Formats: sequence, structure tokens, C-alpha cells
Amino acid sequence: MLDNNVPSCTYTFTSAREEDGAPASWKAFPNPAGDEITVDFGQPAPHALQLRLLNHLGKALEERQLPPNTERVGWDIGGLPPGLYYLQVFGRDGEGQSLKFLKF
Repeated sequence: MLDNNVPSCTYTFTSAREEDGAPASWKAFPNPAGDEITVDFGQPAPHALQLRLLNHLGKALEERQLPPNTERVGWDIGGLPPGLYYLQVFGRDGEGQSLKFLKF
């Protein structure tokens, strides 16, 4: 359950380039997250994407291959300890973008 007394925020990454790369705008919410975080690309991705979850030290914990036309994906993070985490998204050109979030 989300504590209404704790401020919440959503990070949105915006980039001008999208043809072969990561989506131009994407976000992860809620932030801070409990048992699940949702990644939203704002529109269907024109190509496959790779999504990576990293801990606060930058160690990759899990990766997902997302098929073309993915617009939104939920990620179960209930088994992770509280702390700071990063999500990275990569397009076919291998260029990546990162967002950070807190898990409580």
C-alpha cells in the first residue's frame, strides 16, 4: 500500500532520436514502487526493445526482451529488497537510456 504522506514522482526520459534506438519518451511508475513497477513507452515501440533492471551498484539483475509494438509492461519487483534501482532500455542500435526508481 502506498503511503499518501510520502511524496511520489515519475521520471520521464525524453530524447529526440527514436528510429533504431530506445523510445523518445518513456517513464516508470509508481516511484517509489512496491511490488510492481510499470514501464510505459507512450506509444507502441516500432521495433524490439531490451529492458534491463540494475541494482544501485549497476549490477544487472534481470533482462527482458520486448517484442515490437510493446507500449507498456509491468515488472514484478516484490522479491527485491528496498533500495535504489535503475531501469535501462535499449533499441536495436544498442543505444541505451536509464531511469532510476526507489523500491520500498
